[in-house]
Amino acid sequence: MKSLLTRRILICLSFCILLLLTACAKPYTSLDQPTSEFYINDAAGALLQSTKWYIFSNGQYYYEDTMTYDGIENDELRGIQIVVATHLGEVGSIDTSKIFNNYGVGGNDLGIMIFLFFKDIDGEKVYQEMVFEIGTRMSTYLSAFEADLLIDAYFNDPTLEDIDEKIVNLYFELIAETADKIYDWSYSYIEETYYGINDFIHEKYSLNSKLPSEDQIWAFTLSPTETIIWIIIALVFLGAFGRFVVPLILSMMGFAKNSGGGGTSSGYWFRK
Repeated sequence: MKSLLTRRILICLSFCILLLLTACAKPYTSLDQPTSEFYINDAAGALLQSTKWYIFSNGQYYYEDTMTYDGIENDELRGIQIVVATHLGEVGSIDTSKIFNNYGVGGNDLGIMIFLFFKDIDGEKVYQEMVFEIGTRMSTYLSAFEADLLIDAYFNDPTLEDIDEKIVNLYFELIAETADKIYDWSYSYIEETYYGINDFIHEKYSLNSKLPSEDQIWAFTLSPTETIIWIIIALVFLGAFGRFVVPLILSMMGFAKNSGGGGTSSGYWFRK
């Protein structure tokens, strides 16, 4: 009888711990931490799946390309990362420089982070404006003025249909521009290597699969510190029974294949 009562108490404690984990978790609708993909965090839920895949694919490959390309003689110029994030709210409602630095965008401070702000109008996510953050070293190669010109030419292109085409087009051109300025890579190489706007338009409505982070069993992840704390709690309060809870806690960490290169922003940004 005592053993049965103990087991029931332990089961109740397990459920309480899981409820607390759910309450303290950071959902993917937040920009508090990056997704497993890192290069895209559609917290506002405003972009097409194809848009997120194209940004993720181009961003991941560009970072790897700049890290491994043999023609880059100066290692301090490796590691460009370009991250796109969406937010449902007004400019000023989030600290974009703090988020940039928390993510650590760009190796050797060679990072760019684009924040797209949306407003919910009758259930539809309507684009409002952009905040463009430039990493400390990146600002010596790409000024706010030059970035503004790129936005006018490739994001505000009147021939583009919607926000998805605009951000994919701008993203590609940012790769081409930074690759030219920093590495002297030709535009033809970028066209051959990375997905452009024509590739995107071809798959715009057919590429609908979820990103890895969206396909996890949990809709959130725990930071390493939170994970350690909850494992200790589980083992201390549940004893041997805690071994059944620990795997669940570990699964909530997610698999962060991509992460920031440790870059910083000194608050060099503009809104458009």
